[in-house]
Amino acid sequence: MILEKKNVHYISRNTQLAKGINRDCFGIRARLALELAEMDLPVLPGLLFDGNIASEITLGEAIVRGILPKPIYISTVFSYKKELEKYEDKLKNSR
Repeated sequence: MILEKKNVHYISRNTQLAKGINRDCFGIRARLALELAEMDLPVLPGLLFDGNIASEITLGEAIVRGILPKPIYISTVFSYKKELEKYEDKLKNSR
């Protein structure tokens, strides 16, 4: 299971993060919200998800599940003059 209860933390102005939770696993916004709550400043109640969750899903799995869009592959020709000459020769020879 990707999302476990231990990876989800409730935050509000009146709650503190449980002891022993490593703050480094949270992103910048979550850490800022934690600091504001500790200073008894208004914070919208919400859930924080620690960074350990993302390590449990591969890029391919995220694409298959629809979390990420399917990649669009684009090919390009950098040496267009040589390629153009090659295709022109093929065109001339095909007639």
